[in-house]
Amino acid sequence: LRALEAFSSKVRGTRLRVVEQIFDARVPILRLHYGGKVGPPVEVDLSIGNSATGALDAFIREEIEDRPECRSLVLLAKFWARRRNVNKALLGCLNSISWTLLVLGFLTTSELGPAD
Repeated sequence: LRALEAFSSKVRGTRLRVVEQIFDARVPILRLHYGGKVGPPVEVDLSIGNSATGALDAFIREEIEDRPECRSLVLLAKFWARRRNVNKALLGCLNSISWTLLVLGFLTTSELGPAD
């Protein structure tokens, strides 16, 4: 929590800004907007994880690299959830990682996934 608070206090500039501090959640989150030169800002949820967090990130990266067609469906599901405001665990919904895992699980167990 202290690391997120320290990071939040140091965020300055026009391209990166703090939108929300959710420090009272089970997993504290710092919600940021990163604005590129073109297009709307990208919403980023920053949290400090444990050693298992890196393993989950590696698993997701590997799954998407092994099956490039998954990427489009993951992005579509996350876009859909964000537009309907059902992508925030704090509100009792699935978070972004959960939407990603849901899509990967669906593709793994359905006939729509690639044949090995």
